[in-house]
Amino acid sequence: MNTKILVSIIIPTYNQHDLLLKCIESINNQSYNLYELIIINNGSTETNTNKISKNKNIKILQINFNKNYGFAKACNEGIKRAKGDLIALINNDVILDRNWLANLIKASNKYSKVSGFATKILKFNNPNIIESAGDKITRKGIIKHIGDGENSKLFFKEKEIYLIPAAACMFRKTFFKQVGLFDEKFGSYFEDVDISLRGQLLGEKYMYIPTALSMHLGKSTSKNMIRSGYYQIRNSIIIWIKNIPQQIIIKEKTWFYLLKNYLILIIQNFSIMKSINMLKALIYIFFNLIFILNQRKENMRNIKVKYRYIESIFSND
Repeated sequence: MNTKILVSIIIPTYNQHDLLLKCIESINNQSYNLYELIIINNGSTETNTNKISKNKNIKILQINFNKNYGFAKACNEGIKRAKGDLIALINNDVILDRNWLANLIKASNKYSKVSGFATKILKFNNPNIIESAGDKITRKGIIKHIGDGENSKLFFKEKEIYLIPAAACMFRKTFFKQVGLFDEKFGSYFEDVDISLRGQLLGEKYMYIPTALSMHLGKSTSKNMIRSGYYQIRNSIIIWIKNIPQQIIIKEKTWFYLLKNYLILIIQNFSIMKSINMLKALIYIFFNLIFILNQRKENMRNIKVKYRYIESIFSND
């Protein structure tokens, strides 16, 4: 193992301080200990940071925002300051297995041409069940976790994947130089899908590493964000406008399925809030459409992979 590789670990955090301490404790217990820790305080009101680490060998950089700018901006600020050749992104409600970093270092040495690594994320309240073994996007426009709800003993082989969940993952620093940073207009939700797709269009490759294990108490932070439903709807639409070639949208009739999916979302378990979130999402997209279309133009102009490969990104289920 190359012990000279410095890893920059970035943790955006918004309150949930007790969970953050548990997350950092799991980092302090890593078998691979050459890393710096960058904590982005995203407007938290819980500011008891004196317990964060007593390990003097670990460099800790804290960045404090005056409000919650969302996951994307928090990660970007950390990436800009990162000194490591490898950058790990970890949610504040994630607990890492002791060999999480070590196994990702091995993978980075083994797959020298791969720029991003997804990990096996288990459910915090039931570690025998998988939350994610990577992400996928279907031809009908649905974004979902691979392996969600499956037994933790499954998905045990390393394999190439197309989308990386940012709850617990690792990228080479060169990836962000090639692809750019997270789109800060996403705020939170699906910013990882967006950047993964942008990387795919540029020919970047990702691997799923099942030996890099973690547990995630999903949505423990976002459940306190009253606009989370709005972001999910809005960002899932923007992804298609920004990153998907029109041939695929037309050929797969994705526009039809997207419309159907959102109508079902509103009708099933109808609530005024769902309708408001949908309306607000559409209003946002309308007033920002020129900017989004300019992003699309840039993305489509810079495509470096063949159309057939882009088709393969989308799963049938």
